[in-house]
Amino acid sequence: MSVTFTVFTQPFGWAISCSCGSVNYVTSYASHRDAYDALVVGVAPACGDELCGSYNCSVIGIEAETVPEVNMANGNARHVLDLLGLDTEDACGSVTGEDMLGRVLMAQAVAPADEGTPTYTDGIMTNIGRWAGYSESRLAEIESVARFAIERELEVQWS
Repeated sequence: MSVTFTVFTQPFGWAISCSCGSVNYVTSYASHRDAYDALVVGVAPACGDELCGSYNCSVIGIEAETVPEVNMANGNARHVLDLLGLDTEDACGSVTGEDMLGRVLMAQAVAPADEGTPTYTDGIMTNIGRWAGYSESRLAEIESVARFAIERELEVQWS
């Protein structure tokens, strides 16, 4: 499992993605409903493989621009959420871009250098740990997400 910090923008169009990961951007739809209706009637899958289309195709939004995102394992996300002073219980939520930027700048100012943690196995679960400097690296990436959100008057969301 993982947690992704990002900004959700309004898509400018909709496309159909097939289970192999191919996306048909050539045929775009004006609304989610139009794309879903095409999917229900059996439009050819994005990759052209009919077998792929008989499995799990889905409707996705086409973004007008590349949206920054930061993805990390749940344990590492909880560590970063703690540095940001955010709830680590559910590992999901949202704040304004300004709020997130303030939290990032505060964490960067007061958090000690991250020396990392070693990999360990507990029963059948293996925790891959964190490399030295992980916190600093992730906070810098989340700062970029926050600044992107501020420029567009959007919220930073994580789940």
